[in-house]
Amino acid sequence: MKKRIRKNNFIFISSLTSYALLVILVIFFPLEFSGYRNSDSLAPVWYLITESGGFYGSAFILIALLAYLYFHFRSSGKRMKYLFELIVLIILVELSSLAFSQLYTKEIVKEPRPSQMYFVEKGVIEKGGLEFFSMPMNEKKNYLRQRAEERKSDLEDVYPPILSSWSFDTSFSFPSGHSQSSYFLGVMIAFIMFRVLPDRKKLLAVIPLVWALLVSLSRVIIGVHYPRDVIAGAAVGIFFAFMLILLKITDRALNLPAEKI
Repeated sequence: MKKRIRKNNFIFISSLTSYALLVILVIFFPLEFSGYRNSDSLAPVWYLITESGGFYGSAFILIALLAYLYFHFRSSGKRMKYLFELIVLIILVELSSLAFSQLYTKEIVKEPRPSQMYFVEKGVIEKGGLEFFSMPMNEKKNYLRQRAEERKSDLEDVYPPILSSWSFDTSFSFPSGHSQSSYFLGVMIAFIMFRVLPDRKKLLAVIPLVWALLVSLSRVIIGVHYPRDVIAGAAVGIFFAFMLILLKITDRALNLPAEKI
C-alpha cells in the first residue's frame, strides 16, 4: 500500500491541489449566477464546459481514452486485456457511486437548485414550489418547459442553452453529480496518463484535473448548484478515485513494460 502511494504521489498531490483551488474559488469569490445571461460573453463557454461533464461528455471522454490506449498498446494483448478490465472497473465505480449519491443522497437532503429558486422568484414555478418539488422527475421537466415557454418574456436575459439545461436539471441540488463524475474521471485519467506517458510528457496529466475543476466551477457559475454542492461532489469523486488507484488491479494494468508513445 505504501509503495503504491509513493508511486502515485504526484497524482494525489495534484488532485488535492485542484480540489483546494476549487474550494477557495467557490467560497471566497462571488461566482454564483455569474455567467448565465445573454450579455455574459463567456456564457457559451461555461455551457460547453458544463456539458462536457455530463453523461454524453463523460461517455465521449471514456471512449476517447479507450481508443488512445488501444492505439498505443494494441500490439500487447496481455496489457490491453488488463487495461480494458481497468476501464470497465472505472465505468462500474462511476455509475454505482453516482447512482447512490444522485438517487439516494439527493432525495434525503432535498435541497432545491439555485436555478429552481430563480424560477420561483420569477413566478415560473408557482406557489413557492410546494407542488413542484413533490412532483416526479418527468412531470417536473414537462412542467418547467411549459412554464418557461409561457413566461418567456421574464426569462429573456438567460442564455437559451443554459435556460434549457435549467429545465432539464430537475433533480435536487446536493451533491453535484457533475462535480463528482468529473473529479472521479479526471483523477483516474490523470493517473493513467501519468503512468503510461514518458517522463517528458508526464506533466500533461494535470490537464484532466484542470478540466474537472472547470466543470465544477461551471455548475456554480451557470446557477445549477451551490458552492457546497460542488465541494461535496468533488470530494466524493476524489475519494472513490483514490480508493481505485490503491487497488492492485491498477498495478496489474499499468506495471507491464510500456511501449514507446
